[in-house]
Amino acid sequence: MEITNITLETHLQRVPVSEYHNEIYIDYYSKYKSIKDYLISNVYRDVTPGANFQEDRMYFNDHGIDHVNTVIERASQLVKANECSLSPKEVYFLLCSILIHDVGNIYGRSKHEITLGKVIKSIQNLFSSDTTEQMIIYQIAKAHGGRTDRGSKDTIQTIKDKYFNNELIKTQLISAILRFGDELADDRNRASNQLLKDELLFHSPSEVYHAYSASISNVIVDHSTHSINLDFSIPVNFLNRTFGKIEEKVFLIDEIYQRLLKIYLELKYCQKYMSKFIPLSKVLVNIEFIPTGENPFDNITTLPEPFSFTISESNYPSKPVNRIFDLCPELILDKEKHKTKDGIYFLNKLREINV
Repeated sequence: MEITNITLETHLQRVPVSEYHNEIYIDYYSKYKSIKDYLISNVYRDVTPGANFQEDRMYFNDHGIDHVNTVIERASQLVKANECSLSPKEVYFLLCSILIHDVGNIYGRSKHEITLGKVIKSIQNLFSSDTTEQMIIYQIAKAHGGRTDRGSKDTIQTIKDKYFNNELIKTQLISAILRFGDELADDRNRASNQLLKDELLFHSPSEVYHAYSASISNVIVDHSTHSINLDFSIPVNFLNRTFGKIEEKVFLIDEIYQRLLKIYLELKYCQKYMSKFIPLSKVLVNIEFIPTGENPFDNITTLPEPFSFTISESNYPSKPVNRIFDLCPELILDKEKHKTKDGIYFLNKLREINV
């Protein structure tokens, strides 16, 4: 059964008996739904407040049920590649891992990928009584971030594909789908848009994270071109100021570049484990600017021009990548003068247009 225009949840609910190992039906969907319903009723509402409570003056983006559903949507897009095939058991493991991947934030952001184990203990009765199943789900969820015991960010390599009840589980592939799906799971629904609009987060340590999410208009996995397509619609009044970020203040466009670089590097990393099944090679970016104010369309001619660029292997340099400009020469205006399309450039551009 192909996952085409449906989510992984719907697929798990509808998958025919013929796709089960030895055609022995197991009601994975009901087990999964019981876990999700419990987490919605008892856990998710405390996840984001827990993260904020443990971090001084921080107000993090949503990590609750809306974020979980977005990760499910992104993972569903990823697995629609022609080369990708997951068994019902693998879909169940993937979905359960998505459900719990961020619940450790209840105990604070630090090492939340490890402390999620505390939450699993409270819902063990909702899983099967098989400890091996619980451990597989925990290990997949844990690999979405953090570091290994040796300090490496390559957390997926510590998880080996394994047989479970005589059925091979592609745990590294599942872990990569979760990790990259989570990386793509930012959009405007995750931002505190009203607080941002009313400047109640003004120069707070987490302000730019909400501005970044609020500016994302589309995230599309295009398997026909092996690309991730990201569209940004940036309010023009976001260009003439800086935003709070931990102990500093940054321009939003510079934060977008930094996050895009992280997305690309995560794509490169996750391709180590999913390229055979989900081949993706580039990130296509479109950035436009939208008018603001009481009569926004009166100012539509005073906007900077939209622009696009591609982050791909074809222009990947031999030296370590620290800036997006190392990957995207089209963002460099004058190499000798170190002039780029950065936050300062758009601040000056906006001033020129409105003179």
